[in-house]
Amino acid sequence: MGQCYDVNLRVRFKDENGAVKAIQDRLTGMGENLEELSTETGLDYNNIGDLLRHYYSNWGNGHKWVATTDPDVLCGQFNASYSWESTMIEVFQLIAPFLEDGSEIKIYPDSDYDYLVVKAGKAEWIH
Repeated sequence: MGQCYDVNLRVRFKDENGAVKAIQDRLTGMGENLEELSTETGLDYNNIGDLLRHYYSNWGNGHKWVATTDPDVLCGQFNASYSWESTMIEVFQLIAPFLEDGSEIKIYPDSDYDYLVVKAGKAEWIH
């Protein structure tokens, strides 16, 4: 049994390479092999868009990282376990130091929502 999520991620990177390394380190620290994950998911684990898609979208449903000039946006609707909500929040908090102020995430699970915004390199809860 799982939960339906609608995720809206709007970010501006001040250090995209730092964000890539932080997410890669999280995955490998959990025992994941990035090459095997890439084969399994079809994602490029050296690409920030695909790394974010790993956490904030369904890999195979056609949702794409939408690169705009200001800011970059990722929207995803997918089903995942109930615990995935905390994982998405944790990853946003992990990359917050590499994002510009005003970057934000809104996570809409089956009920209620989570809203975090980056201020001074930290993810702050708005709701």
